[in-house]
Amino acid sequence: MVDTNNPEEQERYFKDATENVRRNAFYMQEELDKDRLHDAIKHAYTMIGELRTSKQVIENNNNNLFLCQCFVCMCKKKKKMMVTSELAHLETHVMDKFREKQKANEATALEWLTELYNRVQFCGNIVPRLYLLITVASVKLKAYKEWHEDTMKTIFDVVELSKGVQHPTRGLFLRNYLSQVCRSALPDVPDGVLNVLNFYNHNNNDDVGSLDDHPFIKQSVDFVLKNFAEMTRLWVRMQHQGAVRDRVRREKERLQLRMLVGTNLRRLSELNCISKAVYQDYVLKNLLENIVKSKDKIAQDYLMECIIMVFGDEYHLATLESFLSAVNKLHSSVAVNQIVIKLMNRLAKYAEQGADHRQSFQDKNVFETFEQQVKEIIQKHTKLTIDDTLGLYVELVNFAAQCYPGKDDYVVSMIKESLHTIQKNNNQVPASSVAHLSRMLLAPLKSMQLRVFEVKEYRDLISFLDFAQKRQVSADMVGSLVQLDNVYLRTPEQVELVFGMIEPLWCDPDQDKSKKHDTAGLDKDKDKDTEKGGNVKKSGDDDEQGQDKDDAPKKKDKSKKKADSERDDGGDSSCESIHEQHTAGREETKSSDDETFENEQNLMAKLIQLIYNEDTDTHYQALLYTYAYIYTYIYTLHLARKYFGQGGDRRLVYTFPPLVFNCLSLIARTHGLLSSEERSNAITMKPKKMFQFVHKICHIYGTHCPELGCRIWLQAALAAERCALSEISYEFFSQAFLCYEEYVSDSNEQYEALRCFISGLQSVKNLEQDNFDTLRSKCVQHAQRLLKKPHCARTLALCAHLYWDVAYTPFFNFFLHIKYLHIMCIFFITEFKQADVATKCLKKSGQKINSMMDGVEKIEMFVELLNKYVYLIMKQCPDVTMIFPFVHFVYLCIYTCLLFSFFDRFFRNIYFYFYFRLNCRK
Repeated sequence: MVDTNNPEEQERYFKDATENVRRNAFYMQEELDKDRLHDAIKHAYTMIGELRTSKQVIENNNNNLFLCQCFVCMCKKKKKMMVTSELAHLETHVMDKFREKQKANEATALEWLTELYNRVQFCGNIVPRLYLLITVASVKLKAYKEWHEDTMKTIFDVVELSKGVQHPTRGLFLRNYLSQVCRSALPDVPDGVLNVLNFYNHNNNDDVGSLDDHPFIKQSVDFVLKNFAEMTRLWVRMQHQGAVRDRVRREKERLQLRMLVGTNLRRLSELNCISKAVYQDYVLKNLLENIVKSKDKIAQDYLMECIIMVFGDEYHLATLESFLSAVNKLHSSVAVNQIVIKLMNRLAKYAEQGADHRQSFQDKNVFETFEQQVKEIIQKHTKLTIDDTLGLYVELVNFAAQCYPGKDDYVVSMIKESLHTIQKNNNQVPASSVAHLSRMLLAPLKSMQLRVFEVKEYRDLISFLDFAQKRQVSADMVGSLVQLDNVYLRTPEQVELVFGMIEPLWCDPDQDKSKKHDTAGLDKDKDKDTEKGGNVKKSGDDDEQGQDKDDAPKKKDKSKKKADSERDDGGDSSCESIHEQHTAGREETKSSDDETFENEQNLMAKLIQLIYNEDTDTHYQALLYTYAYIYTYIYTLHLARKYFGQGGDRRLVYTFPPLVFNCLSLIARTHGLLSSEERSNAITMKPKKMFQFVHKICHIYGTHCPELGCRIWLQAALAAERCALSEISYEFFSQAFLCYEEYVSDSNEQYEALRCFISGLQSVKNLEQDNFDTLRSKCVQHAQRLLKKPHCARTLALCAHLYWDVAYTPFFNFFLHIKYLHIMCIFFITEFKQADVATKCLKKSGQKINSMMDGVEKIEMFVELLNKYVYLIMKQCPDVTMIFPFVHFVYLCIYTCLLFSFFDRFFRNIYFYFYFRLNCRK
């Protein structure tokens, strides 16, 4: 006997046995090549003799236990030969020999095969004898596959002979080999038969037949069932052999051999004859009977799982009650909750595949069946922990959400049961149950969407998690919401519920709890302007202006002190102060993972985009544009701002920009509705009121992130411009320049901000001339103050467009087609265009380029400036004061290009200049 606890002795025995198998396999193949079958069988007998030993070899590789019992699989680690593969060579040779004799004489071939079948039965030892007997029998089964009577007789003869091997391990491998050989020879329904029921219906009527009408097919099913029952008994018997101290080792060995038993169930599922009716009336009954009789925890756990996995979902729906009733009869130590959970998950995935599959759940109330089963399990198995109970409830929630998306009461009932279970446990949730609680919070979102937040018990569940767990669950909840289609936060109540659940994403754990839901001031303002009998707020500016007045002195004092300190310390101090402010904001939060924080805030930004309220209902032609829709949307944005204002500077950088753009989109829609006379009377919340809200957010955001704040001010100004609100547009432009002057100190950021300003001003159409002159003059002044000469030159060249390439105002365009008035309109339009200032901007740009030291960059700048000249000439800019500076500029360009051998490119641009110049003169 090999000492299984001695690795060296195991390895030595393993090598010796492997060498014996290789040597005899080589001799067997050599005899087969010489066509000496009798001698080859002798070597095969010796080779198989290694399988009859009771010695066991166990290899431990990378902490994994591999049972190499009987060396059926020698290639686990070192690519050893398999005994069964060598027997396959013997089977192939016997088949070829039989086919050769069959061509000469059918009777002689059959007589020879029968003689060989009887000869191998005279082998001395039973294990080699049965392996050789099965090998020769496989040839007979394949040769006479259509002879169902002889086939089944041979198979059952081998089955009866296999009972002689009662050693558990040897018997398992022997019967697995028998099942593998007989797989292709079993009588079955032909593959071409699409409807198995029609095949059973031998009378061609509507009555479904049974296996009794097809005895050979029934024998095939009986063979697999019988083999399964025998292998199950052998597998269970392994647990009761040996000393008690080796129980753990035996359990590991059994787990390694479990696939041998489960293969029978897979063979059974592959038979075409197993229809839904056959499975329900005959197969499942035998399988469950054998599993229950085993009274073994490992066997019942694994085999019940195998039944769930190998058979179809339609079969499980048809036999749900029978299967669940058998679950209650299993051994008390079996984890029945896991079996039920796996079955629910399998059916839930089946329901997700389409509406047709989900319809089968509507016809049969599966949820109530599972719910009753879960209650029986909890009542019967008193040893179930809270982790097991919550695991069952969360799977029921997931099952109801996927299979019955329209029945919210199923989900709500399970959530209430879960909360009741936690309360019975003194409101304590173990660490192992946190995952179940998180899944329960996420599972209903897809089916119930925002309706689930209205369930009080659902909101109470998150209170049992700590802050880190709440934060993770909240991020997952928001991620699920933003991925849903046609889901919007339409009312303030929905914002209140959702944001109350995802509190860790907008509020730190050490923050004052009394401020989190402080919306009393907002409610007071709301009550002041509420109509009788309604909940609608009147339009007005006093309430928000009052808030601005309260907040304005503090903000102005802070910004003034900050600006004075920056002027005293220089431009770099402003950049340093902003950097210190952001550093302090990062230190205030307890999160150490900045990437996780950024992802969470990006999800919050996406959530803001879900704040939407339609102006009309489905009745478009009824013109029912009520004030409640627009006000509700505005009030929702107000409420969202109340929450975000508590999240700290670090969160405002992510959450305020989408809030601004959401409001700007609302302003655009409201302006479109006001343009219609029929609908304007139903709207009392004007764009001017909404721009005050945007002004508040931009003012706060500009002090924390000035680089992006300038751009947001600019976007708000352009939105006001599109609404023909010139005074508001000028105010936003002014605030953008103030933010630029006070906070933006980096030269690159200044250059990019000025480019945005120039681009925005060039598209303006409704500003008054004085305001427009002030803004474009500011652009020229700031462009001249840029530190880097390339930035200064490029920006000055862009400023030239503000003095010539400007848009016409809608007022002037309206009168251009009227006789005698177009001359006066052109007079006013020309005041916006100043060719001399445009020329001065280009001249100053050329001077900055000429003072540059880098020759290569200088040439590129000259090319860009030359293109600006050509563009303005194409736009018919007057050249009274421009031609002489331009000629001088061309001279400098040519001189520079000759020095750097870059004449060809400039010559092409100069040629185009003179070409367009002559055309302009014509």
